[in-house]
Amino acid sequence: MTRLPKILSILLLFLLASCSIQKRSYMRGFHIEWKNTGVKTKVGIKEALIVAKPALKEKTPNLTASTKKQEPGFVYTGLPTLIDTVVKKPCDSLFMRKGGDVLTGKVTEINPNEIKYRRCDNPDGPLIVLTKNDIHFIKYANGSIEEIPYDSPGKAQNIEKKLSEMQVEQNTRASLIYSIAGLPLLLLGGLGVIFSCYGARYGWRALKNMRNDAKLQLKYRNRALLGFWLGILTYSLIGLLLILFASAFVGSLIGVLFVALFLFGLGFIFVF
Repeated sequence: MTRLPKILSILLLFLLASCSIQKRSYMRGFHIEWKNTGVKTKVGIKEALIVAKPALKEKTPNLTASTKKQEPGFVYTGLPTLIDTVVKKPCDSLFMRKGGDVLTGKVTEINPNEIKYRRCDNPDGPLIVLTKNDIHFIKYANGSIEEIPYDSPGKAQNIEKKLSEMQVEQNTRASLIYSIAGLPLLLLGGLGVIFSCYGARYGWRALKNMRNDAKLQLKYRNRALLGFWLGILTYSLIGLLLILFASAFVGSLIGVLFVALFLFGLGFIFVF
């Protein structure tokens, strides 16, 4: 009788050494697998916990870590949004006169005929040029608004014609004044030459400016011709008299000098 407990203890150790215990993944309890025979035996939860308690303590942290939820983080694509563009790069708004379109960009220059700007998303890009008459008004980034007045195509031509007429009138008046004033100054010699030279010069310029305008020719041509011919005749007469006087009474060298001055005066009238 004393050997029976020893025999039972040996058999129990033999049984534990020849089997493996594993917790079920989808069902409650554990299953036992015999290493030699491959036989699986079901046991209860309470019985299995007594044997497999150390194994459960080691596996619990791994199971907890594997079931932890991974929260997706925010991913920035790097593409600029409309808010970023408005805040970081304030733009001007160009409202077109026709169609109601609105262009956005940074206005760099406004001249009498054109408006130049660059796109806000490409500030170092090419300069875009628009005709000034195509823009109705501009709303700048600071909120101020500038209305662009419309210039009719013929307005610039009318201004140019008006300026040309004013120039012809001034030259004609100056030609008459200098040429008439040069007549009584014939007795003073050199002073008469200067006045008559300027009279001929202004008359010649007036005739050139009205050459392609029949209206100006009808209005100013006769007076410009009078001032020109009066000035050129007075200049030529006084100049020739001075040349003859210098050659006869002073010397041929001085006469040559007066000839050179006379030719220079003609160049001043027709060229310069």
